[in-house]
Amino acid sequence: MYEIGTLAQVIHVVDDLDAADAFYRRFFDGEGFYRGYSPFEKRDASLIAYDDFVVEPMTPAKEAGAEQFPVGRFHKRFGSHLHSIALNVKGVPDLYEHLRSHGVRAVGPGGTDAADIAENPTPSIYTHPKDAHCLLELVDFGPEGHPDSPRTRPGWDAARWRDHPLGLEGVSHITVVVRDVDEATGFFHDVLGCEVVHDDPSTPAGTASRFFRVGSETVVELAQPLRGDGRAAHDLAANGEIVHALTFRVADLDRAAAYVADQAVGVAERRDDTLVLDPAGTFGAIIALTTWRLPVDTGTG
Repeated sequence: MYEIGTLAQVIHVVDDLDAADAFYRRFFDGEGFYRGYSPFEKRDASLIAYDDFVVEPMTPAKEAGAEQFPVGRFHKRFGSHLHSIALNVKGVPDLYEHLRSHGVRAVGPGGTDAADIAENPTPSIYTHPKDAHCLLELVDFGPEGHPDSPRTRPGWDAARWRDHPLGLEGVSHITVVVRDVDEATGFFHDVLGCEVVHDDPSTPAGTASRFFRVGSETVVELAQPLRGDGRAAHDLAANGEIVHALTFRVADLDRAAAYVADQAVGVAERRDDTLVLDPAGTFGAIIALTTWRLPVDTGTG
């Protein structure tokens, strides 16, 4: 049997790893705990933890042939953009077989064949975005996560970000833009068995959205654009179904806005309860800060 646990990280493919790493450390007061190269994927990456979240800025390695590997191909196609959601899992081989039985394709690191995963366990598998409506990385570190992650340390206290000038109160949700929210529900609910925690047929962002609890703590929003002039619609038209945005809870929007201005990060949009940062200042990622709360207890934060 398999068990999907905590969020491992969200991967953000960027042009400049040093600059993106510095941004996440500075803006969110993040703590880096990994910087390295993967020969399986021909990529460089870092891992940065803050509050109840981990981000992995990643870029193709500067070496011949890197552009032929999955990260290189993604970067060539999409540029700097949120890439995937990585989840900690116990029993990746069982989950791989479960996915395969439902016609969901998955590969190992660097696009390798995962068919022999039971005999030769791989640290992670990656779903095909056309089958799963986004890239999911399912990481075989057990439900609690990577032993080197600061989030697994006894002394790690996300509450310290409440006193940060940004006033963070945890991650609210991760948005995946989809063509048809009901069709995408077939994967998240029927295949992965994720619970629907909220439905909104018309959000202020111009989407029909369904929110799922994925694993023990992560909330994923499936967002279907209802009109052609919003960020979600533009992302879907340009890039297809993809991880679209990150939304973090804050205690006070004016306080957060003052901090954003102090950090010289632009604002793309401000609504009554939500501030969307200018992607030009966040390496192509759509990052929102909100005082809005899901109208149910999701068990996060």
